[in-house]
Amino acid sequence: MQRDARDLFHRLLASSPGARNLNIRLLDPAGREPAIGLEVSAAMANSDGICHGGYIFALGDTAAAYACLTRHPRAATQSAHTTFVAPARIGDVLRAEAVEAVQAKRNAVYDVRITNSDGQVVALVRAQFRLFDAAKVRS
Repeated sequence: MQRDARDLFHRLLASSPGARNLNIRLLDPAGREPAIGLEVSAAMANSDGICHGGYIFALGDTAAAYACLTRHPRAATQSAHTTFVAPARIGDVLRAEAVEAVQAKRNAVYDVRITNSDGQVVALVRAQFRLFDAAKVRS
């Protein structure tokens, strides 16, 4: 991964209290596609020690946004859908990898695969983004 992509991740994290509070971090800075993750804590789990789906969704949404912003300087999530495949448990380190499925005109779709510490798929997220002309958007 290029240094610009690492810098983007740190800027995204700095501007996202939610991602910071979940301790989302960059897992594979040298990889071809960005990989981010978090460790499931007891505070994220239900009484059975299973991670609440909202935390898994937040990781997937953050991974999709990060991957999108590495290619498109200005974008906003339009929709996202999560399919939960297997439980994540306390202590699991979840890994989220996002790839651009398609980009057409002012829309882009990203697919995110979230796996647990054993490499088992926990969830799949598909997120759709609206792309904006960076020159026309005010900071």
